[in-house]
Amino acid sequence: MSGEFPKSPPGQALRDRLEAGRRIAQSCVTNVFGDSANNAAMATSLGTVLAIGVYEGALLTRPGALGRARFCFRYGAAQVLPSVIWLTKPARTCCEAWRIESKPLLREVSPRRELKVLGAQTLRSIVAGFLGIAQVMRLVDSSAAAASDYDERVRNGHEPLFETGVQERVVRLAGRESDVTELSVRRFGAHIVPVFEDFSLPSVRRTLAAARTAGSGVDTPFGWHVPDGAYSKMESWGVPPPTVDRDGDGTADYDLSRAAFRVKREWLLPNGPNRRALVVEADSSVGEQALALGAEGADDLTLQECSQGFRLVERLATEQKALEPDDAVIRVMLADASRQIRSGGGAAMSLRALVEEHDEADVIIDASAPLIHSIVAWAETTGNGRYLLFKTENSEYYASVRSSLKARGWRVADFEGASTKQRKSLPVLVYEETTEDSVNSIESLLRKNEVDAAQVCALLDSVSGVDELRRLGSRLPPARQVSHVCSAEIYCDCFTRVRHAIRAGTPTQKIQRELDDAFAPH
Repeated sequence: MSGEFPKSPPGQALRDRLEAGRRIAQSCVTNVFGDSANNAAMATSLGTVLAIGVYEGALLTRPGALGRARFCFRYGAAQVLPSVIWLTKPARTCCEAWRIESKPLLREVSPRRELKVLGAQTLRSIVAGFLGIAQVMRLVDSSAAAASDYDERVRNGHEPLFETGVQERVVRLAGRESDVTELSVRRFGAHIVPVFEDFSLPSVRRTLAAARTAGSGVDTPFGWHVPDGAYSKMESWGVPPPTVDRDGDGTADYDLSRAAFRVKREWLLPNGPNRRALVVEADSSVGEQALALGAEGADDLTLQECSQGFRLVERLATEQKALEPDDAVIRVMLADASRQIRSGGGAAMSLRALVEEHDEADVIIDASAPLIHSIVAWAETTGNGRYLLFKTENSEYYASVRSSLKARGWRVADFEGASTKQRKSLPVLVYEETTEDSVNSIESLLRKNEVDAAQVCALLDSVSGVDELRRLGSRLPPARQVSHVCSAEIYCDCFTRVRHAIRAGTPTQKIQRELDDAFAPH
């Protein structure tokens, strides 16, 4: 795991297991004793066993003996648990244990009376036995159900995060799916708290697997679920329904301090000398279409959702006393800053201008500039001038990359229209609809020797494609490495770069300038 964040204290894995066990046990107890009908039946059965035991004590004692009623009740209560396994505590043993003189209290039992005593013992053992078996079976079923329910809540993002052990955490609004968040969790483990809209997607399941690998190995809660379009709804963050009028306006108010999503003061990052900041990040890039740059389309996580999520997390942190007056909340947004957003009347404005005008974020990581910068950096290492081929079946990808590279002095031509000589001698970019398609396309080109492996570059969205590309290179005859530009790796590095600047106490305006300068055309 990366050294950016503090290491977990010794014994953290054990504490996680104990906390998971405690929650499962608590849920089990609730399942067993939370059913009023079952509780009533159990109370009736126990009362019956006790009553039979008291009757049995009356059969064994002399009428009118001093302390007879008290002894009968104590005797009946003492027989409740032994009755489950068909045992009886002898009356004389009870007298000795309770320091009661047995001779004036206990009577000589005739055969007829002894049969009545044995009948009472049999009856209470039958009642208690069935009660015990039923409760044991119910306990077993409840334990299995509690463990299953806990696992399901973790996998669906409904289980509150563990509140101890992890210092310095970053909230990441990830939309439906986020390749960079999957990589961030793989690198930083529980220090990244992802908020997803759909926990059933394979990419989110991979993020859960990465969280288990980076953590204690048990199913510890690693993220939170907020439905699409519900970032401003209190119930999305586990806030109980309003019951108390807190501000005196005549209506019940939500109490965010009781929300299931807990923001702890330990989550804050250093922000220069004697200052701390809660960092909230948002991935508003377009996932598997990372190079559909500047396109007018719907983002996975919209600007409105980012803004609502930022504000709700800040409100939660404030009402839960995680923030002090001198603390800052720093909002970092990853988005295609040049994407045009049109109003209902047709007016167009870039996403970045809109964010700055309405103060929707403190730092914007441009989703396009770092990618184009990395593509150019790779192409320049090939030493073939400023001309390259682009292989893709998506006309939108082709147009956006061609336009972006043209602004930096590069010419881009379609791979399919190039000659055999050009394919062998010029740098070749490969970017298909999905990461898997890109890796497969490169394998086909290399197996047919259509391109030079040293001059081909895969444009990937997911880090899983990087792993697959590495395996591809090792199994090709002969073994060779294939260059790649992975948006998840680049974005993760950008988020890390911003956090390092925050830790140094750099003002957000300066962080933004340095970020823009780093990826500006030269």
